Amino acid sequence: MKDYYKILGVPRNASHESICEAYRRAAKKYHPDVVGTGDHERFLEIREAYEVLGNPERRRQYDRIREKSSQRFNKLYSKREGYSRVFRECSTVRAELILSRSEAYYGGLFTVNVPFNILCTSCNGLWWHSWYCRQCHGNGIVNMLMPITVKVPPRTIPGTVIILKCTDPWGRLVQVEFFCRIESLL
Repeated sequence: MKDYYKILGVPRNASHESICEAYRRAAKKYHPDVVGTGDHERFLEIREAYEVLGNPERRRQYDRIREKSSQRFNKLYSKREGYSRVFRECSTVRAELILSRSEAYYGGLFTVNVPFNILCTSCNGLWWHSWYCRQCHGNGIVNMLMPITVKVPPRTIPGTVIILKCTDPWGRLVQVEFFCRIESLL
């Protein structure tokens, strides 16, 4: 989740007036029409942040969601060795395995790219440490695809779930659930 307060450069308890002033300053600086400092992508982020924080109802919803995700994050992670973070709990990853009719009938070994969330290599998951990280967009986490080989039994039917225990990119044991789907002939 993007930190709109950081994008506008205001504290979390900023008044509506200070949010509007910060938006005006940033918009003047990063507007695409400004020669030398114009940055279209940055301007769009600033506008998005202002659309949320400038509206009192949307700001309350954003703060609630941010608080919930922060609580959830604190439950999943624990501090260890300074600023490095590791997962406490083992997780379950779900992926869809799309098979042709012949693959489902005969079975076999198939390699599937499964998405995993890993710590950002640019900021090491320390999104609060850097003002803005372009790789993770301030989240501290990026998605990575990891190839996993799945053994599909012969005569697999749609809806079959294949469960594997494997290690994720950090070397932790995770459970991966593959939901089998059969391609239909058109």
